[in-house]
Amino acid sequence: MLLSSVLLVAPYNPTPAGVEVYATEVATRLARTGVRVEVISYLESKKAGMETVYRMPTVSLPLLRGLTFTASASAAASILSLLRGVDVVNAHYAVTSGVAVSLAKLRAPKVLTFHGSDVALLKGVMRPLVPLLLSCTFYVAVSRRLACELAALGFPRERITVIPGGVDFKGLSSIAKIPREEARRAVGLPVHARIILFMAPLIPYKNPLVLLPAFKKLVRSLQDTYLVYCGRGPLAREILKEASGLKVGSRVALIPEVSRDKVPYVLRSADVLVVPSTREAWGLTVLEAMAVGTPVIVSRFAGVSDVLVNWRHAIVVNPHSCLELANAIKAILEDPSLAEYIVKRAISIARKFTWELTAKRYLRLFTHILGDASEKVQV
Repeated sequence: MLLSSVLLVAPYNPTPAGVEVYATEVATRLARTGVRVEVISYLESKKAGMETVYRMPTVSLPLLRGLTFTASASAAASILSLLRGVDVVNAHYAVTSGVAVSLAKLRAPKVLTFHGSDVALLKGVMRPLVPLLLSCTFYVAVSRRLACELAALGFPRERITVIPGGVDFKGLSSIAKIPREEARRAVGLPVHARIILFMAPLIPYKNPLVLLPAFKKLVRSLQDTYLVYCGRGPLAREILKEASGLKVGSRVALIPEVSRDKVPYVLRSADVLVVPSTREAWGLTVLEAMAVGTPVIVSRFAGVSDVLVNWRHAIVVNPHSCLELANAIKAILEDPSLAEYIVKRAISIARKFTWELTAKRYLRLFTHILGDASEKVQV
């Protein structure tokens, strides 16, 4: 059976976070192949290409937002499947979209994509949802580490495949040719300073606070160097408070979350990107930084670290060690030849993970599920 239509239930464009970016790239690139793609998402979502987006009403309060989206998305999926006909339904993020499609009345096979923080919830307070999610036909993990966690939760290993996220390598490699000073002007950052960048939501598992004591160790030896946080979240005030207490407040800046089209310029503006997460299923920002020519220091707990050679593609660190982080930052900033060595070799990693390849893997998976024996899926 040829694949002609896909229904995605997912957080979506224009939010520049990992799940939203991943789902948007998959949907738009599938639509370019001629597949009819329809997306059920939140009220603020916007169409990004040739796909159709249905925006669900939700209550804008922390727990109620997810609950109301799950209920409305489940009903909408049932109606669309009945009225329009759907070949495959693909849900992104298990505890909302995954529950929605599991509850929906669907004849089409259901593919559930896990992104990381949803699996953490399923290992904890939301573990009772696992039996409901076992009704899906196939499961996608964005990294091998995450696939192992799914198997440990009881999801059938033979129905789990790994499809990592990627980058728009062609577009980002052109930004790599822009001088850092020009990129900084484009996003309003100091032109002649050295910039250590943290770019993620300011939430506990992204571990933004650990950079402050690490930075404190460096301020005397690294003049004209700034620690820049790009993102928003509940830890913003605590970051500023601790920076002040450590007497580095004048060298620490918080800038708001930027639109998706500005992300590459912020990454290019940095002398080094630091990703100190205590949990990170994959690491799209790591690949994007590599593609724009910015050296990366990344947590050993990030899924992407599995495909990196330490001190060759990036510096891989223990995110709980301020000293290890400080030494890695100092090594990059004080040794331009090391930074250049890492940047040149990291490009080979970014080139291997493109959104085109991600979309092709989904196309192959969906075709396999529909019964075309000529398409093989590596599980």
